[in-house]
Amino acid sequence: MNSFKLLFVFILLLLGSFAQRFQRHLFNGTQNGMISENSKIDNLDALSSDEEIYVPDGDDVKFVRDGREVELELKYKELMFKFCSDGCMDQTVIACYDSTNSNSLSQGDCDPGQCEFKAGVLKDLGKNLIWFKSDKNLQSGYENKCETAIMAFPETKTAGFRPFPSCEPLKHDGNVVKLYVRQVPPGCPFYVVSFFFIFC
Repeated sequence: MNSFKLLFVFILLLLGSFAQRFQRHLFNGTQNGMISENSKIDNLDALSSDEEIYVPDGDDVKFVRDGREVELELKYKELMFKFCSDGCMDQTVIACYDSTNSNSLSQGDCDPGQCEFKAGVLKDLGKNLIWFKSDKNLQSGYENKCETAIMAFPETKTAGFRPFPSCEPLKHDGNVVKLYVRQVPPGCPFYVVSFFFIFC
């Protein structure tokens, strides 16, 4: 019976010690509650601002401003960018993506192991013309509002443009590619065509 009382007292002391530690951590958390809540709010703001980098647009994803790395699961096995001239006069969009065969011709201003997609709009002979890679690679004299380019090695697949150096996107977990949105001026979006999911 004495050993039972001794065991009971020992358990109470042990529980009391844990309760005191828990209370101390709880008190510290409450005392610093504003800091913790602000951190949570900052994290939520960061998440919501990350989501504002892009918006779903049917089967496409529309990038509306600069941002960070985004992983996209492609619906088909090709990384296709779409760029439209509306709101993009004298503007340039730049995106980088991880690649299996990057080289100096396709890397542009991206990091090693990445390839660059660059597009813009300029006025030529009174028409708003889209260009890919450089302003020397213009549409073939007609004025489409949107154009697409499929990233492939050694050159892109495009209609109405001279093919330009490009590379195959590095895929993982099936058809997931990493995209780094470097420059998207306000009001000048660009698109990735046909994706399943976005992983942040």
